[in-house]
Amino acid sequence: VTGNIGGTMRTKQGQVFPIISQDEIIELNESGLVHVYPHTRSHPRFSEISTEEAIVEIETSRNVLEDLLGIETPFFAYPFGVYTDSVVDYLQKQEAWKGAVTVVPGLVSLDTYNGMLLKRNMVDSETGKHQFRMKVSDGIEMYTKMHTKKEYA
Repeated sequence: VTGNIGGTMRTKQGQVFPIISQDEIIELNESGLVHVYPHTRSHPRFSEISTEEAIVEIETSRNVLEDLLGIETPFFAYPFGVYTDSVVDYLQKQEAWKGAVTVVPGLVSLDTYNGMLLKRNMVDSETGKHQFRMKVSDGIEMYTKMHTKKEYA
């Protein structure tokens, strides 16, 4: 959320969390362990704003990161994993964008490949080693069926 770098974020429950600073973004990117890519300026749901507003969110975020890091940032993550056909179409037509990730779990397959709708498997502090093993193997399909409780965009 490049519009609030170094600021804070408030959850619906009222908790306040710090947002990563410019220096921390640079440090992470230079570490080689993490690549930092755009995720919009203010984290809107694309289904609730116009395509024009979404494009401004996307491109502003990319410009901020590219200016800060001095490199191209050709991958995008949809806020909340929510995308619209018009936003996907826009990204596909722009040479600057090489791919975009959703929150749909699974493996990327050549049979169903769409570079602007890449699947992504969440790994966090609650992910155990067996879950991790399933998420990075063909077991993800079975894992997803067992643990998916909602439909994705």
